Amino acid sequence: MIYFFEPSSNIVKLLLKRKRTETIFSEQIVKKDYIRRNYQEIRFLRDQEVANTQLPISD
Repeated sequence: MIYFFEPSSNIVKLLLKRKRTETIFSEQIVKKDYIRRNYQEIRFLRDQEVANTQLPISD
């Protein structure tokens, strides 16, 4: 079913606003996920580095 609205109608404005909000929201989720994965990767690499570094034994 296709509805035709006048461009000035509130429903169209509401739908456009909602679509924009959804886009922004999904972009934020993607960004958060990307940051989280990067952080996990950095932590993993740091742990590897620590594991590979032999600390001098002091008595």
